[in-house]
Amino acid sequence: MACSPGDPDPSKVPMTMMDIPDPSKLLEPKLDHTHFQAVIEKSHPSVAAEDLKPFEEFTESYGQEGA
Repeated sequence: MACSPGDPDPSKVPMTMMDIPDPSKLLEPKLDHTHFQAVIEKSHPSVAAEDLKPFEEFTESYGQEGA
């Protein structure tokens, strides 16, 4: 069985995506809303508020369409 490197289960073999002989047999991870909530709580803005100021001023002056 394939696994991520560092998996403590000795019955599994560490592999990369390129090592998997038949990727069509991979299962998607089970996700629910708690996974997304955890990401939202730990994520940070990728753009500083002061970097957005010129764009906000443009929008105030010219509207969203720029005309």
